[in-house]
Amino acid sequence: AFAIIDKTYEIRYFNDTAARLSQLLMGIPMVIGNSCLKYVREDLTDSIAGIIKKVLSGFTHKMIRHYEVEGQQYVYEVSIYPYLNNEVIEGIIARYANITEKYRFEKALEENIERFNKVLKATRDIIFEYNYLNESVTFNDSLYQILGYSPTEMQSGKTVFKKLVYKPDAPILRDNLIGFFKSSENTFNTENIRLVKKTGGLIQAELTFIAVRDENNRLVK
Repeated sequence: AFAIIDKTYEIRYFNDTAARLSQLLMGIPMVIGNSCLKYVREDLTDSIAGIIKKVLSGFTHKMIRHYEVEGQQYVYEVSIYPYLNNEVIEGIIARYANITEKYRFEKALEENIERFNKVLKATRDIIFEYNYLNESVTFNDSLYQILGYSPTEMQSGKTVFKKLVYKPDAPILRDNLIGFFKSSENTFNTENIRLVKKTGGLIQAELTFIAVRDENNRLVK
């Protein structure tokens, strides 16, 4: 949804999506010639007017706005930037993008990460977090306590597995991971993977894989 507003704050153009959005979120129709401040909560009028004034001087501005309509929560990213005509600023363009689902996903991911960090501190299990997007690996302190390595001996990249996994078991782990990455499953267990301690000894490990996926069900971690 977007609208064009002139230097006097009057609405000069809006598309059909903006009209529907105004009716949904504010309960009033959008009308050409009305002041855009009519569509802003009274307690926000001064701050929005200040933002528009700044944008008219050549800046851009983005903000996140939350709305509640009949018990339903909506989240919009509002982008405000200068409207140019022959390189002269004649007003502003206000664009509303619905990011409700993205916001919910990111909020849920933050909560999952917070819970994960609490688990990291409390558990005696070794926990690895593999970022599928940038191939980085992080792990908790139990790795040092159980396997005997020091933090300076362990790198945070995926090569950490080459050091920790007993070489004959590496193909098993690799095949399990590849199969898991390609599947739509969210959990997977495998046994009989041996990890190498600093002393050279081995420990038998049962591995549990837990997938974190984005809003399109693509694997993230």
